[in-house]
Amino acid sequence: MKKYRILNVDINYSSYDYFVEKILRQAINNRPFKMAPVASHPITKSFFNKSLKKALDQFDMVLPDGQSLVWAANILYKANIKERVYGPELFNRIVEKCQEKDIRVILYGNHTGSLRNKIKREFKKLKVTAFEDLKGREIDIAMQSRLLGELKKYKRSILFVGIGSPAQHLFLANLKGIKIPSVAVGAAFDFKVGFKKQAPDWIQNLGLEWFFRLATEPKRLWRRYLVDAPLFVILVYLRKLSLIKG
Repeated sequence: MKKYRILNVDINYSSYDYFVEKILRQAINNRPFKMAPVASHPITKSFFNKSLKKALDQFDMVLPDGQSLVWAANILYKANIKERVYGPELFNRIVEKCQEKDIRVILYGNHTGSLRNKIKREFKKLKVTAFEDLKGREIDIAMQSRLLGELKKYKRSILFVGIGSPAQHLFLANLKGIKIPSVAVGAAFDFKVGFKKQAPDWIQNLGLEWFFRLATEPKRLWRRYLVDAPLFVILVYLRKLSLIKG
């Protein structure tokens, strides 16, 4: 595993197998551990937003979900990284291993009821607990406090949070006192239950998932891909030229 600093955030680069094994080990040993695959836009936002930067710093591992973060490591450090760690794919691989290792999967976010049913059909022996079907509702303090109280009951479990970025990073950074690991998985829940369309593999392999998602959700994602993404590229080149720190 290698770690590279991209715009003041430490990003961990390794294989899916490494990260899956890491989070499973924490679950088996009932240890708190926060993992977050991220795309470029929360990294860009955190460069200007101290609260978000502080939240990301509280994660034990931040992973390169977006191809742009692979590109950035290669540009800045000649890292020769080949593969990103895609949140929805990481989620699927961890869930599969959880059944093998008798580890409970805990879901918090959007469409958790439908997601629980779908996962149980695929993995009949898997223990699955689903909290709150948010459907776009804001997370309030009472909701967070209630979840925290419930999570303290569980051992040998992994909490998955799928409420979008950067909300999920701020949420998990503030969720303290639990003894199980947690993973922020972005749109993985929506993709898994079919609520949102996932880019075909060939589009992802070309690094054009951003274009597919922009085309399918222009109203919600235009700023992410037409403002934050180009700004990320500019900031990386400014860093390459030593015109900014990070």
